[in-house]
Amino acid sequence: MQTYDMVFEEACRLVGQCYLELAQRGSATEKEVVATELRNLQLRYRELTGSPNRAVEMAIIQLQPC
Repeated sequence: MQTYDMVFEEACRLVGQCYLELAQRGSATEKEVVATELRNLQLRYRELTGSPNRAVEMAIIQLQPC
């Protein structure tokens, strides 16, 4: 089982990767756009594995407005 710190580190890496890919394409990089990309990633992951990815879920939650 993954520890919270490992999941958090992976969530941070995923957010950074999404941000960089959006920036490289010249797309908007606001947090809602990044969250949408992560939600799409989560859907693809769930289709492949049948369950959500904990790190992606954490990243999406962290990007939600307060």
